[in-house]
Amino acid sequence: MYDTENTRPFGKNSASRYVFCETSDEDAGQEVRIELQCFTKKYSGVVNKVYCGDKSDIWAYMFHCYFMVTLIACAMLFAGLVVLIISLVLDIIYKTRFDLEYLGWCMLLGAVWMLGESKLRQLFVSNASILSNMCFFAVMLCPVPILFYIDSVQQGRYRKVYHVAECITCVNFVICTVLQVLNIADFISTMFLSHLVIAGTVLTIFITICRDLIKGTAKHYKLPLIGLVAAMIAVMLEVTAVYRVVSLSGIFIAIGLVVLLVVTLIQTMDRIRELELARQREARESLDYLTGLPIRHKGEALILEKMQKQDGCLGFVDMDNLKKINDVYGHKAGDRALRR
Repeated sequence: MYDTENTRPFGKNSASRYVFCETSDEDAGQEVRIELQCFTKKYSGVVNKVYCGDKSDIWAYMFHCYFMVTLIACAMLFAGLVVLIISLVLDIIYKTRFDLEYLGWCMLLGAVWMLGESKLRQLFVSNASILSNMCFFAVMLCPVPILFYIDSVQQGRYRKVYHVAECITCVNFVICTVLQVLNIADFISTMFLSHLVIAGTVLTIFITICRDLIKGTAKHYKLPLIGLVAAMIAVMLEVTAVYRVVSLSGIFIAIGLVVLLVVTLIQTMDRIRELELARQREARESLDYLTGLPIRHKGEALILEKMQKQDGCLGFVDMDNLKKINDVYGHKAGDRALRR
């Protein structure tokens, strides 16, 4: 008997996993019957393929079939963490947010979903119910980073619309979680609400992109647009593959996210170059070329800023005999004297 009633944090149904039943020669010719008990309406549960043989041989076969998908999920999880760390460092350095940060969260949610759906999940997580719930969390919350990403790409033109969609996503997450915790309705029963939210999110993004294409403003984010189209095609292929080739679950989404990551990295490097050029231009316009000190208007602004925060004094330094240094030793020597 397999039941997670004593280990699952909430919910009525047990998460699926492989259960091994030892047999002997005495069981030859006996009938094996599998019974499923379900506490959720319109959901009968899933029975995976039944394997007969040595336990180690069965796991070896499972590794052969599903190891690559699990490895891709782990790689996505690692890549998502790296992308998040890099984006946070860039945020600190340039004091602005990059699209890379939101894509990192998308990759993390995608990786969690892939790991939760992995046929090998019981090997690296002892409590399958918790990981199964994480899959539902990933599905319910995935519209949020997607909306933040497209809002950043579109430079906030449709921010009010996206804020409404984000609020709807959060409300759906809270309602579904409360119903699950109170054992009123399992996530599987309320999943159609999350699917409606995802469909509404995709439709909203599609409409805004079409509007930008008509207005000609989409040319400002050509690369991310290519990545978004690739990601949406990947999602459609994933939906088709789930009902045909279960062992490929998640691969198409991973490919779509990788394409989106590549184009986002290219755009991020272009933005960093623009920020560096702007920083250098500002430095040239506000600092004296010879000494590196602020020029008059910049210096006055800095002095006023300091005076608002603390008391202090302002010192003027006058250099005597600078003309004599220039006349005797040359203007380069005079420049060196000024710098010192």
